[in-house]
Amino acid sequence: MEEKKEVLLDVKNLRVEYDTDAGVVYAVNGISFSIGKKKTLGLVGETGAGKTTTALSILNLVPDPPGKICEGSILLDGQDVLCMDVPALEKMRGDDVAMIFQDPMTALNPVMTVGSQIAESVMLHNKVSEEEAMQRAKEMLKLVGISESRAGDYPHQFSGGMKQRVVIAIALACHPRLLIADEPTTALDVTIQAQVLSLIKQLIQDRDMSMLLITHDLGVVAETCDDVAVMYSGKIVEIGTADDVFNHMLHDYTVGLFNSLPNLRKRGEELQPIKGMMPNPMEKITGCSFAPRCPHATERCFREIPELLPVSDTHLVACHRIQEEKQNG
Repeated sequence: MEEKKEVLLDVKNLRVEYDTDAGVVYAVNGISFSIGKKKTLGLVGETGAGKTTTALSILNLVPDPPGKICEGSILLDGQDVLCMDVPALEKMRGDDVAMIFQDPMTALNPVMTVGSQIAESVMLHNKVSEEEAMQRAKEMLKLVGISESRAGDYPHQFSGGMKQRVVIAIALACHPRLLIADEPTTALDVTIQAQVLSLIKQLIQDRDMSMLLITHDLGVVAETCDDVAVMYSGKIVEIGTADDVFNHMLHDYTVGLFNSLPNLRKRGEELQPIKGMMPNPMEKITGCSFAPRCPHATERCFREIPELLPVSDTHLVACHRIQEEKQNG
């Protein structure tokens, strides 16, 4: 029996909708997950699954309008983020939770030096002088592998990988307990991706932080995460330890994700893409959202929404077939 983890973040039954001119978009449809202290959770799924909306919800930053958190709770160390007033939210963002966004090119202010941008973050959350904040900024640059002498440079003077390092320095400047990394290497080339991921992994270990890593890259998750949640069409369909999901995968969507990846041990074999398309997020689905693409779908799958239920102490899956097989021994 695994030792019970101390929970830092606990998301329960989160539901988020966007009210657009074309109609309601059901972005997140009742998801639940938790992240333990000093643990890393990888949230994987294809574009449009609801991963970034989940991340913005944790910071209570879903743009309203058009977005609206309709249901659920987000507990950070026992406090519900969705019930916090504006001063408490502003303190929480940066102090307790920090976010690294997908594109470093748009995350930085082009008319401020990188040192000033890190120092600004420090001064927002700490009672320190400008001089002390700038000294902290230089220390943070050094921590992410950039010379202190470059604190006076502007973002356009840095490469994409260096800009992402600056973004990481800003995120970590106030020693947050939870880091949300939303596709942190998407805009970078492959060799720089590996460096940035290695840096993030080292920093969260050194600082005893927890992390929510949002990505569609299963290789990145295998390298970095303790636990993995697989998201499809606004719902979590499988969640467990990295070993559970990578070596004992159960949901047909998870199996499909792995089958569509190149495998060095199966050279020359054709990839097996998942047939069909993800459902339109503006349609209310009556059964399992993956049923139209699933090779094992039955009539029940189109009629009833499967619950996310445990198959072991650490492994949960939302699939009628798996639950029936478990019940039948």
